[in-house]
Amino acid sequence: MAGSEMRFWKALEFRGFDWLTVHSAPGESKLPIVIVGIDDASIEHFNERWPWPRHLHARLIEALHEAGAAVIAMDVIFDHPTTPRDDAALERAVSKARNVVLAASSVNKETAQGMLWSRVDPMPSLVRAGAKPGLVNIEFESDQAVRRFPCKPAIRSGKRCF
Repeated sequence: MAGSEMRFWKALEFRGFDWLTVHSAPGESKLPIVIVGIDDASIEHFNERWPWPRHLHARLIEALHEAGAAVIAMDVIFDHPTTPRDDAALERAVSKARNVVLAASSVNKETAQGMLWSRVDPMPSLVRAGAKPGLVNIEFESDQAVRRFPCKPAIRSGKRCF
C-alpha cells in the first residue's frame, strides 16, 4: 500500500475515533474541577523568577489542601534538591496533604546501541513524604490531537504505566 493511502486510512480512523469519543462521552463533569495555572501574572504577582522557590509551591499545596482539594496535581518536575529549607517545606506540605501527584517524565536518548528510555521522577524524599508520580509527557498524533496515554515499555524497574 502506498504511503499516501496509508495516511488516508489513518486519518479516516482518527476521525472515526474522534467522532465516537465525542458522541459517547458522558457529557459535563459533575465534579468541581479547578485548574490553578502559573502564568505571567502569577510570576509578576510574586515577583519571583522561574523556577519558583519550593516554599511557594508548598504554600500553594497547603492552601489547596485547606480549601478541600480532593487531589492536587502539579505539572512541575521536582527531580533535584534546591535549598534544604525549601525542600523541607515542600516535603511537609506534601506529607500533610496526602493527596499530591507530582510530575514525572519519560525521556529518551539516542545511543550507539539504540534508543535509551529513562524516567525522571520527583525526588525520593517527596515520594517518601507521600507524593505520587504522574507522567506528564504528551504525544501528539500526526494531526496534532492527543488520543492515547503515553507509555514507554521498560520504564523504571519494570513497572508498567497506565
